[in-house]
Amino acid sequence: MANLKFGVLGAGVLGLVGMFLPLMGGMSLFDAFSLAPAQVLLTGAGFILGIVFGAMSLNKPLGRTFAIICAAGFALSTIKLLDAFSAGIGGKLMFIAAIIGLIASIAVIVKPGEATA
Repeated sequence: MANLKFGVLGAGVLGLVGMFLPLMGGMSLFDAFSLAPAQVLLTGAGFILGIVFGAMSLNKPLGRTFAIICAAGFALSTIKLLDAFSAGIGGKLMFIAAIIGLIASIAVIVKPGEATA
């Protein structure tokens, strides 16, 4: 449990990569920016929070406050992607990354002493 910060960081990176992979009909979520910019930005914000706070904690423990912010971001991404799991590889990758990031963030919140050793 000492390396959960890498799980948060990895989930953020996987989710951001998934935004550029085909979602449906050869169109990625990033390509849909011109159609619904708010939805794309909100979905990407959850993954970017995981990347930023995971990278900030590479040489120190991931604090409970950072983990709460990451969990909120991953929860937002998960809610936005509930229908995307039935789509292409990009939707599946983003949904799985959001779930993994949410679980890792919650684990850091619940057991900060063991998770941030």
